[in-house]
Amino acid sequence: MAKIISDVIDKSRQVVDLTKIGLKIDKEEKKLEQLYANLGRVFYQVNKEVAPEVMYEDLFRTITGRTKQLEYLKLEIDTVRGLKRCVACGHGLEATNLFCSTCGKSAK
Repeated sequence: MAKIISDVIDKSRQVVDLTKIGLKIDKEEKKLEQLYANLGRVFYQVNKEVAPEVMYEDLFRTITGRTKQLEYLKLEIDTVRGLKRCVACGHGLEATNLFCSTCGKSAK
């Protein structure tokens, strides 16, 4: 009986963790979409008159940072679920897999 209760508690924690990470992913995706919209506005403004490309640098840096944060959060979800990614092709694998079922490379 104690084992069942322990399993239920562990599963509940996993659901809570996945929900929290999912909310963070949604938030990051919205921020990223806003950055893309800003990029479009800047692009338009720059192209209607001649201006240096330096204006893009901050947006590109910020978009790159948000994209990396999003990738990190998705990896965090995989970790909570007991999954890992193939280093060769990026396919999702069970943590116990020794080889990727997609490309056949070592999953280490």
